[in-house]
Amino acid sequence: MTLHMSYLNHFHPVSFEKALPLLKRIGEWRIWAGTGFRQDFKVIEDAVALEEWYWCKYQYTNRKGILVTEINSTHLRWKPWEYYYELEDKMSEEEVRDYIENGSLNSRETDNAWKLRDELRRIEQERTEV
Repeated sequence: MTLHMSYLNHFHPVSFEKALPLLKRIGEWRIWAGTGFRQDFKVIEDAVALEEWYWCKYQYTNRKGILVTEINSTHLRWKPWEYYYELEDKMSEEEVRDYIENGSLNSRETDNAWKLRDELRRIEQERTEV
């Protein structure tokens, strides 16, 4: 079974595009669980950075009845070691140019996640300045 799974992971890896919807649901569930499974939990914005870090901006009503908006993240370890192993890690000049000009799903998701991270940092900095 180990050899079979290793073969599949190495030669037939699951693409990030196919895994993204499930990764977002898993990340959302983890964040929701961290709030104590609030009934009115609502995701405002979410993104996955570097194919492994789920960032989420969400709202819920706390025990005092106040609507709370928070940003949080969780690490999604979904890749086996074979996903990190590459025989050739070089991109052609054309591929590099295309990636810089057009990006990819991974880069767009990462950009959105970093925006959420920066917003969280700004909020935390405002709290400490008061």
